[in-house]
Amino acid sequence: MSENKKKNKRILFTVLIVICIFTAVTVLVRGAYFAKGEFKDVFINKKDYFSADVLYGISSLEAEKSEVGSSGAERNINIYNYNISTGDFNSFDVEFDVYAWLERELPDGKSYVLSNANGNKITFTNQTEANPVFTNMTLPGGVRSTATLTVDFGFKDDDDLTTFPGLYVVAVPTSPQRLNKVFLGALICPTRSDAFNIVSAFDNEESVDKYAAFTYRVNTVGIAPENDKIRIKWKSDALILIRVNGEDPETVTVNTGDYGNGFDRMIEWDAGSDQMDYFVFFRNSENPMWDERPTWAELRDLVQTEHITDTQG
Repeated sequence: MSENKKKNKRILFTVLIVICIFTAVTVLVRGAYFAKGEFKDVFINKKDYFSADVLYGISSLEAEKSEVGSSGAERNINIYNYNISTGDFNSFDVEFDVYAWLERELPDGKSYVLSNANGNKITFTNQTEANPVFTNMTLPGGVRSTATLTVDFGFKDDDDLTTFPGLYVVAVPTSPQRLNKVFLGALICPTRSDAFNIVSAFDNEESVDKYAAFTYRVNTVGIAPENDKIRIKWKSDALILIRVNGEDPETVTVNTGDYGNGFDRMIEWDAGSDQMDYFVFFRNSENPMWDERPTWAELRDLVQTEHITDTQG
């Protein structure tokens, strides 16, 4: 074999080794970043959907839950197999169980009824322990699917609602198994139909450090007073806004200034009746706080929702 052919083979062999090393390093690096949550939103969060219009993502059955007003004697809870902001849906079926229990016992002679679309009903009077009330509910894949629960609080016009407890409702997927750490929950509190309140929270599932992006959801319940505003403030040294209701943040007006307590970014818009808005934030990697694995409670301090009434200007 000529010297040139030997040289060419050595060069080709060296190139192949370099390519193999590069591929192996890339896999290891991407695996490491995936484990840290850097790519989790790309590889998993964009494919597996389990969401709701009233229930929020929580870390466990026992985790703190947002309070949501019923805005009337009945309140529907819709659970989806798709991303509410984009419409992307699962190609597979999702099975889940529903847990429900009273915040405290009801006054004598009063009861709540929780029902599903299959006609199954559960009556609550004094059940304060977390128990599954509906099992093996299914969200079919391949299409956008919705499962609806209805809470009937059964209160009358002359009832004192301050004596009525809230009802905890939590939905927990059981299949596929990779979703079994996803919990959706809230404390549904009975309120009059003319009541208006705003609920805001991060959708969270596990520890903060597992996620590269954080979804902050703002729900309004009831009839919005005329000319009222909603104001969202956040700290840009810790969080970077990347999406608003599935769109680029450039589609809304982001104000810059000193809004107190370290808040330097703000969006304001008209309050709507029974409205849902979604904000997605990336962590600002230049902030040292992300080296310490902050808790969800610390993360909540980075974003604030304000209800601005017309009388306040």
